[in-house]
Parts: sequence; structure tokens; C-alpha cells
Amino acid sequence: MSELSCTPRTCNCVFCRMKETLLQNKYIPWITLARLVFLSLSSLNTNKRYFSVKTDIPEYIHSHWDLFKRLNQFNSSTRWKKSILDAINHSRFFESGKIELHSPGFWKLKDNTIPLLDSSEYSDQGEHVAKTNSPSVDSFYSQNVLKPECIECNSLEDYYTSSVTSAKQNIHSLLSLYTISDETRRKMIKEEISESEKSILRASQHLYKISLEDNSDNYNASACLLIRTVF
Repeated sequence: MSELSCTPRTCNCVFCRMKETLLQNKYIPWITLARLVFLSLSSLNTNKRYFSVKTDIPEYIHSHWDLFKRLNQFNSSTRWKKSILDAINHSRFFESGKIELHSPGFWKLKDNTIPLLDSSEYSDQGEHVAKTNSPSVDSFYSQNVLKPECIECNSLEDYYTSSVTSAKQNIHSLLSLYTISDETRRKMIKEEISESEKSILRASQHLYKISLEDNSDNYNASACLLIRTVF
């Protein structure tokens, strides 16, 4: 049996810990998917830096097929191996091991942060809100964007989860505001959204680290839905 073989029930990899949130998306960009697979492989094989796109990647996906088959791109295409390879070949996130290992087909992940998931859902919602109800920019901002406040929580996990929730709500409100703003204020809104996204990323990474330290399966998957806004 392959050393990569495991089942989602017993697996503690990144993909399994994030599965509830990831599967809500139905489709994950190939490059994001490739990064998640490499992060998962690294967590399962801490002594390895490079992984084979011919053996390691397919073996991991097949061992987690009950999860991957629920993503649309695996239901509609039998060319997923080529799609993942193309994404890796054309990405700045990966480095070939051809020179170091003297063998083609091995790659390592250069950036070990949890990738962001692109989301157009919030933009669509924001456009709808702006068209149906267009108050002044200042009044909209004051009524909808959350103000910093003291978060009451019983644990560090609660604090980070609350931080993520607040940041997501801010992003949603700011996107609604974006469509009714002039260019100057749009620039300011983009900066605010960028800061909220950084907060989500930072808090989600802390939640993941806490779950690893506690060896807990209760990783808050909803907090790990990291959003990169596309304008």
C-alpha cells in the first residue's frame, strides 16, 4: 500500500480539515487546488520537499476520491491530471526539482500559506444591492461597515473566529459600497478590503495552527474560507 494512502475519516491533512468549506464552492481553481494538494502532501510527509506529479499527486487524489469527486471539475472532466500539471507548470508558487533531483516531474511548493479562494459571489451581491438601494456613500458606510468593538469570547479560537466573521461582513458591505463610489473612494475601499482579507488570512492561519497543536478535528472550516476580491 502506498505511503500516501489514507481515508478522509482518518486523515489530518489540510484538504480534509478544510473539506466542509472547500466543497461548498463546488469548483476550485486548478492552481488553488494544486497548492492545497501540495500542502496536504507536505503535512502527511514532513520529511519530503518534492512531490511527483506522476505518482504522488494522483495517489493522494485517488485516496481522497470521495471528496474530490464532489467538485464539478472532476465530474465533468477526465483530464484533471493534465489540468493540475498545467497549473503547476505555469505558476510562480512551484519550483521544479529537475536540477536538484536530476529527474523531471518533481515539484515543491515555495509558498506554504493557505491559498485564497477567488469569489465572485460577493461582487454579484454587491452590485444587486447598489442597484436596488443606493443611499449616499457616507451614510451607507456608517450604517453597514462594522466598527471595531470589544469581542467577548471564551477562548482564543472564539476570538479568531469572531475576527474572521467581522472581516467578512466588512468586505461584503464595502463591495456594495464600491459600485456607487467615485474613483477616489473606490481606491480607499480597495485598501480597506485588502486589510480585511489580510485579517482573515492571519486569523485562519492561527486557527489552523491551534488545531494542529491541540491535535483536534474541530477545525473551524468556515473560518478558513479565505476570499480574494476580484474587481
